[in-house]
Amino acid sequence: MTATAHAAIEKELRDAVVQRRYARIPGLAHEFRLSAEALAAALPSGAERRDLIAGAAEVLEWARLSLCAARAAIADELRTLPFVRRYLVAANPPRAANQLRA
Repeated sequence: MTATAHAAIEKELRDAVVQRRYARIPGLAHEFRLSAEALAAALPSGAERRDLIAGAAEVLEWARLSLCAARAAIADELRTLPFVRRYLVAANPPRAANQLRA
């Protein structure tokens, strides 16, 4: 695993989170974790390895928080549906079959 390939996986994961492509996120998160582990194993222990691990943890935490925020936003939208339906029915009353025209 190269640093370039790891960065490409990270970008793909971030894009999937931002674009709410939920079906892709678990696979990409797993792939990102595996690539971080492979890169870390190739590095000697020290500051560079700790930085890589800390950076990977930050990306995964960002993804988790972003998904929590997206879930909360969707839940809010769903909670408003009963109120919206009430006004949609009032705005479009059913028309009578027979209407008198002046």
